Amino acid sequence: MKKVNTKKSLLDSSIGELRFALLQILHLKITLQEIEAMTNDVLVAGVVKNGLERHEMDKLIHARNLFK
Repeated sequence: MKKVNTKKSLLDSSIGELRFALLQILHLKITLQEIEAMTNDVLVAGVVKNGLERHEMDKLIHARNLFK
């Protein structure tokens, strides 16, 4: 029974960590979109696009690492 509780708490902890990471990524995405909306600079738009793509990849990598 103790092993089951330990595994459940580990899974709960991993899920909590993933949710926190996803919230951080969402916050960063919103910030990048706000920056993009404040300017017409093509270079800034490219940087924002790259940042958004990177954050999507970070989200996938983080989820994969948690549940290996």
